[in-house]
Amino acid sequence: MFTTSLFQGVVFLLVGVLIGSSLSVFWPGLTAQNSKTDSLVKSESSKLSSVPRRGGGMKFGPQIKKIHINVGPNVSPITPPDGDDTAVVAVEANLAIANHLREKFQKTLFPHRFFVVSCAVAGPPLSHLFQPFRFYNGNRGDSSSLAEALSKEKWATEMNVTSAFGPGPAGFDFVPVIPLQDLLDSIPTDLEIEFLKTDTQGFDLSVLKSASREAIRRVTRIQSETYSAGNQRYAAQNNRLVEDWIPFMAEMGYELTNPVKDGKVGVLEYDAMWKRVD
Repeated sequence: MFTTSLFQGVVFLLVGVLIGSSLSVFWPGLTAQNSKTDSLVKSESSKLSSVPRRGGGMKFGPQIKKIHINVGPNVSPITPPDGDDTAVVAVEANLAIANHLREKFQKTLFPHRFFVVSCAVAGPPLSHLFQPFRFYNGNRGDSSSLAEALSKEKWATEMNVTSAFGPGPAGFDFVPVIPLQDLLDSIPTDLEIEFLKTDTQGFDLSVLKSASREAIRRVTRIQSETYSAGNQRYAAQNNRLVEDWIPFMAEMGYELTNPVKDGKVGVLEYDAMWKRVD
């Protein structure tokens, strides 16, 4: 039986050689094309490997020196300031709105200076998984969140069926979730991350906590949506300014530049401004 198997193997090998020779004789262009393709692939690979890396996976034009990040922009993102040296990275989990941002801002208004990332940002146990992103507050989903809304008001109880920017399933979409650490690590290390804004409907502190202190301190200024004490709008989230944010940001080495009077927040939501203490 071993002799028979060996004989069959030799026969198959000879047949393969004969077929290969026939192809090169009758279709010389085929083998030439394959050789050309292999050479092209090797050439392109050498070009990529020869490009000097600045760290991170995102690539920006050589004129870009500063990055602004907007996590949760909805339809009103921050935009690049005057000049050509600053780019905006807008991270939007609502897929219909992300497409709107891509068409309006990335392709039309600020090409090469505005970039859309379609995902949500949060820490464990949600990160590195697909999670339900819940639509709240009208067709645009202005109050949409990874968390369930605690309110019984209309904005929280009537989930949208279609988006103003295209049809979508009622209730939620499954979206990828990454930690802030991954986002910051993707930005080249020789670029200044000048500004980070978060507006994630209860997940703002979770966003910051999903990165290391070293990574967070790459950011010069931070704007975060915070809540007043007793204003827990979403389930299982600690996002209070005085009780949660101020102690954490002090530990990270940031100071509040727009402190509230008497340490109290007089409104339901408060956009806190933080500056890195160098």
